[in-house]
Amino acid sequence: MLLGLRHRDGHEVKVALRVRPVLCEVGRAGWLVDARDAQEAEQERVDRAILEALFSQSSISVTLMDDELRYRSVNATAVRDSGVPAERLIGRRIGDDTPDFNLTAIEELLCRVRAPVSQWSTSTCVAAFRRIRIMSVRGPGAPAG
Repeated sequence: MLLGLRHRDGHEVKVALRVRPVLCEVGRAGWLVDARDAQEAEQERVDRAILEALFSQSSISVTLMDDELRYRSVNATAVRDSGVPAERLIGRRIGDDTPDFNLTAIEELLCRVRAPVSQWSTSTCVAAFRRIRIMSVRGPGAPAG
C-alpha cells in the first residue's frame, strides 16, 4: 500500500506500508507494520524479482553464499550440475562433498569477489579464474595436460 504523508515541514513523503498478521510468543494475534520510503521499497521489489528470475530461469548454475562461503541458496541448474540435492548443499562449504578437490583457487577468487572493487587485481582474478576453469574442465584428480 502506498501512502502520501506530510512531513512536519509540509512536503509530501511517499511511504510504502506493509501490514501483516503475526502471532506473539504467548499465542496472541497482533500486527506487524512496516513503513519505508516508497522508492526504496520499489527498488527492493524489483531487485527481488530479478533475483527470483535469475534463480528460477537461468540455464547456468547460480549459487548464493554467505561470508563463510557456505551455500545459502542454489538454483535447479546448480543442483543438476553438481548431482547433489539442494538440501544437502545448503549450509555446507564448497569442498564438503569433494574432499580431494583443491579448492584454494576457488576460495581465493570468491574472497576477492567479496572485497571492495578498489582492492581487485584484474590479473590475479583472471589467473585464479583460469585455474578454476582448468580444474573444472579436467575434474578433480585428473592429470594436468
